[in-house]
Amino acid sequence: MPRKNLLLFLFLVASAPLFSQTNVRAWYADGQVWVVWEAEFPLPDWYAVYAKPTAFASTTDAIRLGKLHKFEYSCIALKEQVDTAATPRIPSPTGVGKYQLQFNEALFVFTPHQPGALFFAVVADDETAVIAGQNITASAVSFDYEPVNDPVECHLQALFPSPFAAGYTCMAFLMWADGRQNQWENRPDFPVMANAAKNGMPGFFLISFPNDIDTTQPFPLSVWLHGGGGTARQSLAGSRAEVNIKPEQGILLAHNDDMMGWRDQVPPNPEQPTWHFGWRKNYDPFTTDNLPTAPDTIVNYTQRRYLWIDSWLIRNYNIDPGRIHIHGHSMGSAGSTAMAKCYPTHYASATIFNNGFGPHEAQRHQRLIRRSGNGFSDQPDQPQWRDGLPQPGMEPDRQLLREARSPAFPPLAQQKRRQRHHALGCLCDRKLPHSRLAWHRHPTDVERTQPRHGYRPRLQ
Repeated sequence: MPRKNLLLFLFLVASAPLFSQTNVRAWYADGQVWVVWEAEFPLPDWYAVYAKPTAFASTTDAIRLGKLHKFEYSCIALKEQVDTAATPRIPSPTGVGKYQLQFNEALFVFTPHQPGALFFAVVADDETAVIAGQNITASAVSFDYEPVNDPVECHLQALFPSPFAAGYTCMAFLMWADGRQNQWENRPDFPVMANAAKNGMPGFFLISFPNDIDTTQPFPLSVWLHGGGGTARQSLAGSRAEVNIKPEQGILLAHNDDMMGWRDQVPPNPEQPTWHFGWRKNYDPFTTDNLPTAPDTIVNYTQRRYLWIDSWLIRNYNIDPGRIHIHGHSMGSAGSTAMAKCYPTHYASATIFNNGFGPHEAQRHQRLIRRSGNGFSDQPDQPQWRDGLPQPGMEPDRQLLREARSPAFPPLAQQKRRQRHHALGCLCDRKLPHSRLAWHRHPTDVERTQPRHGYRPRLQ
């Protein structure tokens, strides 16, 4: 079933429809606040969540924490890639077990940076009215801040056999991003993974492993990044017979790269990736004609999420941190190359299939300059930089948008441009046989630590 019709179908077959968001409640667990409400029908394009230490009657008197598209507050990736009847499983308000959302319930997740208590209200689209007993919590919801003893977690959603190969088990996980304008305002246990406009966006990933996996010994982790228009489900064990991704030992991790928001005149939809990298800091996903009019900073939000998920898996499973491998096809090869270049000591190898960097980098950059009119110097090899990242002044033209489908296409490797992108490992310092790439430079924004749970990368 086409993605755009999936939610419509699900709610058409639902029980009695609701006509406004009701029964808003929230609780704290596992380092985050879980805001749940009963959604109205038909589904609003957006739900916004507001908060304040005291009760309020209008959103104008409170602070907006986040605003989620219907594909996000309903967790469309879970329904599309696991089961159309699946709903999120989150920590229980009682502190014991899990709470399974009802079919008509929606979810927003808030990540605190200090202890406190807030009233939470939910409004559809651009509504402002807050009505006691309807769309605001009955009382202020208390929450803690204990990154060491109560860290943020990923949450298991489903366990099922691989649909592509016998003898393999799959696990589906969700996590929810902390979005802030200051990308360095990280919790010790949880880095910033989105700008403020995308606070609370869900992240979906799948792992698969052989049923007879030996968990008594440290085992490897293989990371797969999908191509443009793809999904994490495409990289479950046995799904890519041409490259035989059926791990004999260890686990296979498949990320899902989608980010809901308007891209100029293109409406939000699940086929809008970040190229496994990130997006610009001031990207506004809620309006059309949202191309930047001034220099901006592209932040590697998606890379941060991927690294944190690796670290979470290392802490919770017997993964050998010295045997983490990354692979990608097409757009995923671009993401894999960038990850391996940025964090060379984190990966034991990188395997690139059908390199996804596309046309000659200089051609892309020249067209960006002609399109932008600001944000770059006149010379293609001298972009403006801040925080080690390029600052495009304008969105790419429509052809580039179709190629990149990113809110701000990052011109990769501008410092030392390569003239050929068709060769395997085109951005590496040297090539090794069998598509194993060696990297030399140490990353500048990752610190190796040896916590009690084993190695994990940590963004500074």
